[in-house]
Amino acid sequence: MTVGWQKLLPGFAATLMGIGLARFSFTPVSALMVEKQLLTSQDITTIAAFMMAAYAFGAFSANALAKKFGAVSVVRWCFVIITIGLLSEGIFATFSPVFVGRFVMSLAGAMLMVLGPGMILSSLPPQRQGFAAGFIFTGVGFGILMAGALVAVVAASPILTTATALFIFALAVTVLGWRQWPEQQPVTEGTDGQGGVVFTFGFIGLLVAYALDAVAYIPHTVYLSDFTASELGFGAKTGGIMWAIFGIGGIIGAASAAWLRQKFGGQLSLELAIGTKALFIGLLGFATTLPVVAISAFVVGALVPGFVMLVATRTVDLVGPQNLTAAWGIMTGVFAIGQFVGATGMSIGYLSLTKYQPLFAVGGMFEALGLLALIVFIRFLTPQKKGTPP
Repeated sequence: MTVGWQKLLPGFAATLMGIGLARFSFTPVSALMVEKQLLTSQDITTIAAFMMAAYAFGAFSANALAKKFGAVSVVRWCFVIITIGLLSEGIFATFSPVFVGRFVMSLAGAMLMVLGPGMILSSLPPQRQGFAAGFIFTGVGFGILMAGALVAVVAASPILTTATALFIFALAVTVLGWRQWPEQQPVTEGTDGQGGVVFTFGFIGLLVAYALDAVAYIPHTVYLSDFTASELGFGAKTGGIMWAIFGIGGIIGAASAAWLRQKFGGQLSLELAIGTKALFIGLLGFATTLPVVAISAFVVGALVPGFVMLVATRTVDLVGPQNLTAAWGIMTGVFAIGQFVGATGMSIGYLSLTKYQPLFAVGGMFEALGLLALIVFIRFLTPQKKGTPP
């Protein structure tokens, strides 16, 4: 049985918009705003922290809104909100409007990430979900790369030009993701109040690992460019190149993870991914040569969408396709809380240490703890059915 890629395009568009633009476009745009003296570094830190708080709120409220207004309607409104928000950032390029705009875009982005992939994957047979997830989550890397490239191309122009370029791209993505959504079953409430999701040891282990990953990847997704440019002294242009390499990794990450899952199974592929991610995040805590930074950026960039894809498909294994949308809402919300806690903690750490490098080592340690959680909760505490691969 094959799945037409056209049916997967809405999910691809949702991840591209929900994380690639609503979340990760802020990294190059904020650096540009600081350079143009429209915002300060302190402004950026404040906005970023509240973006992650908004992401958590959006993730936890997505299913309730979908139940009330319909999942497809909510998704379409999220596309519109993010598209308009990107343009408004160039028109009202001061702290308060940017703060409000990014807060609202983060709310919408989280809802897209909860509802979009879940709607597509739950409509497919299990044997096709790995391939489909690989394609859908490629949108994350593509969004990262395109946002960075567009900002770099028009960096010398006024900020409104940058915002207009992002707006036009987002408008095209909105058109791409507007149609062909599958019929969505109404969100139901189980006895636990979470759409029938049962909190088994396996699901709890996956939640813990995903939350720890949210903390661990903060240094690469927030500090990588400035770490390269300022702390290592390679300059802003090289810092931008490292972000582009991160995005290139993101494009191939989900498809590579899909191959990994097909070859090694859901559990082992997840353990291999999180172990590799721990190594290459922590590597920058000890090595500072440019080739090492580039390799780390590429591998971690690949494992951002790759790990999300593996977690999403493993969630299906553990809770069943009928509970995926509700379970993915919980997963995304917990991830968002991890991001907020991680960003706040690492910001405090940076103020104390005045160096980024130790934060990468800390990130690697948190990722390693996530690997430990996966092994303990799923391999040792979860009963394995005979004849069923882990």
